[in-house]
Amino acid sequence: MKSILTFLTILFITGLPAEAASPYNAIIRLSDEASVQAPLVKLGEIASIECDDRELEHRLINLILSKAPKISSNNTISAYTIKNILKKEGFEKIKLFGFQTEVKTRALTLHREELKEKIESWVQNELDSGTSTEISFKSLASRWSIPEGENVEIRIEKKGRRELKGHEYLTLRSLCDDQVFSSTHTRIHIALFQETAVVVKPLRKGEVLTQKHVKIQRTDVTDANGMETKSYQDLLGKIAKHDIKVGSLLSVNDFELPILIKRGTLNRIVIINGPVRMNVTGAEALQNGKAGEIVMFRNPMNKRENLHAKVMKEGVALMKLR
Repeated sequence: MKSILTFLTILFITGLPAEAASPYNAIIRLSDEASVQAPLVKLGEIASIECDDRELEHRLINLILSKAPKISSNNTISAYTIKNILKKEGFEKIKLFGFQTEVKTRALTLHREELKEKIESWVQNELDSGTSTEISFKSLASRWSIPEGENVEIRIEKKGRRELKGHEYLTLRSLCDDQVFSSTHTRIHIALFQETAVVVKPLRKGEVLTQKHVKIQRTDVTDANGMETKSYQDLLGKIAKHDIKVGSLLSVNDFELPILIKRGTLNRIVIINGPVRMNVTGAEALQNGKAGEIVMFRNPMNKRENLHAKVMKEGVALMKLR
């Protein structure tokens, strides 16, 4: 009896035996389904993590498992895959519950009017500041899903390399860290308007251009061929090669002009690409050129490549990339 009382006294003082410590550093329970934020799938987004070690828990939560799936599809991440990643990254004594998780990327929806605004803004940024536009949408999705997140970029590209005007086929892509998550297409028509020289009094073949024949006004230049001029001062006094009717855009091709760049001569080409301006000297002209004409030159930095530039004045041509 005395020994029993002694045991109870000791038990009262020391307390009950502590519950056996868990043999695992962390316990992970996979969700059956999960939505993640682009561009990557992290373990903490598809599973609950039980861990007493805060640092270890943080590492597990941010463990990257794969790239996030495209908006239109799901990815399946299996427990086997996760176990291999945990092992590769040096995590030990991790208990994993669950078989797999169906993963999709969280998305937000852009509606038709929002898409229009983005396309109109892109078109205007691609054109000269002095050019205004009227855009007609021939086909456009009523809505488009893109990934959620601050680092999402919408990239718009046109088909072909010609000048942006008239009928265009555009591709819109949503990206995050250069990974494409969704895309859509649209067909539009772009009408361009600029302040340019317009014939206001008919001019007959052989007549001399005077101030009374022309006026600067804002007009539709969508069908212009690039030879039209915004400043007609250099054409005053020149002789018309053919009849020019009222409403025509004044073009350097309409008049007899002197040759400013001669075949075989070395010339300077001014190359403009957005805000970047560069001069290429020693470009050999492969044909004669008058003001406003597009002339072919041999690239002095690569003899196998030819450059096409617009004649501006004697010995100088302009090549505009953007």
